Amino acid sequence: MPKLRSPAGCVDYVRSTGDSQRHARTWSVCELAGTRLEGALYFMDNEATLRTAVTAYFEMLNAENWDGMRSLWHRNGELSAVGARPRTGAAAVMTYFRKIFDPWPEHRDEPTRLLICEHEGAVVAELRFTGRTHDGRSVTFDAVDVFDIEGGQIRRMTSWYDIAAARRATASRADACGDPARAVGPETVSGSHRATDGSE
Repeated sequence: MPKLRSPAGCVDYVRSTGDSQRHARTWSVCELAGTRLEGALYFMDNEATLRTAVTAYFEMLNAENWDGMRSLWHRNGELSAVGARPRTGAAAVMTYFRKIFDPWPEHRDEPTRLLICEHEGAVVAELRFTGRTHDGRSVTFDAVDVFDIEGGQIRRMTSWYDIAAARRATASRADACGDPARAVGPETVSGSHRATDGSE
């Protein structure tokens, strides 16, 4: 193996030559400026690891298994969702998740297609959200989640959906009658990435 003078160079070498252990995590040991750094492992996740991480995410989400969900997130993970302020850090991300299903006694996020880019360590998930509100209304709409996976954990996630359509779908009869006390606000549309975005 040649001397590689940066972490980026190490990763590029692994990707270009395949000189790596192709297990759940592929890695290589770098020699930076001729000095071997013991334990300095630079790895990239393969397709199986990426798929496993995202599949586990939806399983934990639907089960509201927040301890399991926490284990899936990188400690510096970032979350950005339509209609909500960005979260940075695993603690902030988990505070977000623990609130999102308050409006939904029944809910499910079902991935319908996963597009996996091993080279980028990224997964795009097309999904369908179905839920029932406390007053018995059923709601269904489509969304897209984009994941960046690092070391088998979620490093960054962004969520995209038609927020206007989702708000219309959750509008109750009281809304139509002009009852502002029961109106669905801009951030009470909830699902895998639809939450009340209150202060924490």
